[in-house]
Amino acid sequence: MTPTQTVTFSPTLTRTPSNTLTPSLTPTVTRTPTQTPTQTMTRTPTLTPTATQTRTPTRTPTLTATPTVTRTPTVTRTPTATIPPEPVITFFGLARSDDTQVPSSGMSPDGYPVFERSGGYDFSIVVEAGPGGTFAPVGSSTYNPTPNVPTAMPDLQIEASRPLGLNPTTLVCDDLMGKSGGIPAVNPPDFSPIQMITDALNDFGCRFRDETGNPGGRMADSCVLSNEGVYAFVNSATTEQFCGYVNSTFQFPAGDTVLTVRVRDIAGNISTEAHLVVRVGGS
Repeated sequence: MTPTQTVTFSPTLTRTPSNTLTPSLTPTVTRTPTQTPTQTMTRTPTLTPTATQTRTPTRTPTLTATPTVTRTPTVTRTPTATIPPEPVITFFGLARSDDTQVPSSGMSPDGYPVFERSGGYDFSIVVEAGPGGTFAPVGSSTYNPTPNVPTAMPDLQIEASRPLGLNPTTLVCDDLMGKSGGIPAVNPPDFSPIQMITDALNDFGCRFRDETGNPGGRMADSCVLSNEGVYAFVNSATTEQFCGYVNSTFQFPAGDTVLTVRVRDIAGNISTEAHLVVRVGGS
């Protein structure tokens, strides 16, 4: 019966506990957490360098170069260079017997403004001038009574292409002496220091009178009535005005007569010439 005792070998089956090794396998499953390297995907925030694109605004300040265009105002210097040293004739025209300005009716073939009058007298010749680049005042003399001196010209120097008056004489300023003498012509225009020309300049110039009725220019009291009904210089740049009333003693003949004028300042500078045409009778 002892053989039945050999059945006691079953306890050796306690090896099953060794199967507890299976639990030890579970720790190896913990390798899945090692997959946390997926967290290295957090590198995407390193893409924040896109913020460095904010450099583009820094480019906009370069547009501040446009203000350098403000240099163009320096062009305003050019007007100062255009002022000639000699005086400037600012207006040359006619005024009616009521002192209102006569408008030009057109231009002559030579490019001179034409002023039409129905009769040869009873209107005024008006010359205005201002200083040039030297700012020397315009001279005011219209008559220089120095006989036999070819250089004794007045500051206002005006000539006619045709004789004026019914009785043109060689006497100088005979109108001032109460005589009915006219004015000789100078044609073509010539301002050379020749006695005949100097006499003609003084003869014509003495018909231009100041506010007191004496030969000379005007610095304040204009002889022209403006559209506003006040007496004023035609050109605001004028500092000296010369007004010559044309009476019957030196009336203009029918047809076209060219007047040529220039002025001198007190420093001896002489302006460029100005011209106009007096057309009497519309012919």
